[in-house]
Amino acid sequence: MEKSNSESLSKSRSSRSCIRTGYHLFMSQFRGIIRRSWIAALAYGLCFSTLATILVIYYPRLNLSVLVNPQSLTYVVSDYIMIFSVTLVAIIAGAIAELILYATGLKVGKWRTTKAFLSTLLVALPLTILTFGIGSLLALPLAQSLFSYLFTPGRKYWNNLWPAYKIGFRHWGKWFVVFLITSILTGVISSIILLPANVLCLANIQANMGVLFDDPLGMPSYSIPLTAFVMFIAGIIQGYIRLSMLYVYYVTYESNEKDIVY
Repeated sequence: MEKSNSESLSKSRSSRSCIRTGYHLFMSQFRGIIRRSWIAALAYGLCFSTLATILVIYYPRLNLSVLVNPQSLTYVVSDYIMIFSVTLVAIIAGAIAELILYATGLKVGKWRTTKAFLSTLLVALPLTILTFGIGSLLALPLAQSLFSYLFTPGRKYWNNLWPAYKIGFRHWGKWFVVFLITSILTGVISSIILLPANVLCLANIQANMGVLFDDPLGMPSYSIPLTAFVMFIAGIIQGYIRLSMLYVYYVTYESNEKDIVY
């Protein structure tokens, strides 16, 4: 983000204003965002397509072949290993592509973005697990620490963590409302935009389940490339939908940042 943007956004806002301004900022810069991040978006879409196609088509069909003919397990172990390996590579590569998408979309350093998200995950995950879900509420202000580090190059993550977290905790209600509303909006928008991908996914699952009852597979020969292409487009769209959420969180951070004293 440009410095002028930070200065103009750094003022007290309600949660509603943060959401409205964040999405407006994302849409107003959408062309520039596409120009900066399209390569990362394509890479993420490819990884998403690979993972989804494996989980929707190849993995269920392999399981069905074993259920129909248990003796075939001996011969498909290598296929399971291959599918697991490709899945693992797709997950890792997809995570890297997603982080690069965020970095280029927000105009911040790739390594700094990676460090910010991984460090925040390192703090939030144990907190959530050890407190049986209550920690997810306590982890909300970590977003303040993440963006404070991300957009202030001179700061160190771990030195910045606690001071920024305290300010984020002071604005816990705002973070809660922002996270809740953006999650609902993202879920609704995703379900509408990604409806073709979801329908195709259900069709593949239903076709594979029918095989258990001796029904023909019923899917055309082009179902695999069609599924891969639809999931590729869906992955790109999903990546930008999540990026739009980060713009809302960025505005929320900016509205709280003026209260931080270092």
